[in-house]
Amino acid sequence: MIKKIAAAALLLGLGLVGVADAQTAGPGGMRSKELNRTEVPGSNYVVVTLQTEMDVGSSDPLHSHPGVQMGYLESGSMRLIVEGQPDRVIKTGESYQVPAGAPHAAVSLGPVMYKSVTNYVVDKTKPIRTELAGKK
Repeated sequence: MIKKIAAAALLLGLGLVGVADAQTAGPGGMRSKELNRTEVPGSNYVVVTLQTEMDVGSSDPLHSHPGVQMGYLESGSMRLIVEGQPDRVIKTGESYQVPAGAPHAAVSLGPVMYKSVTNYVVDKTKPIRTELAGKK
């Protein structure tokens, strides 16, 4: 099962599966566009690929996802804050992962707009994102 999920995430990350056209505005100068959504056969999981942009100096407040998040930074840099882990600075060309259910946040550091492609392997029966602002 894990091999199927990993293979689906890899294919989606490489852009080998169809593209959707919806773009949504998120908190604090962040915009996301869903590129793909594919169910993992024989499971309760879906792989969602998003392209995200965040203005320099903007932040994405504390939130979580009901599955693993795997991202690749196309431009800019960001501070990734994951509860229980030291903060990390992610730079252009680097990838990152956030464990399932882990509260996390991000800050766009610049010098240019943060742009990423991120795969979420999540439980399809739950919302992809849960806001945790104000919780510690």
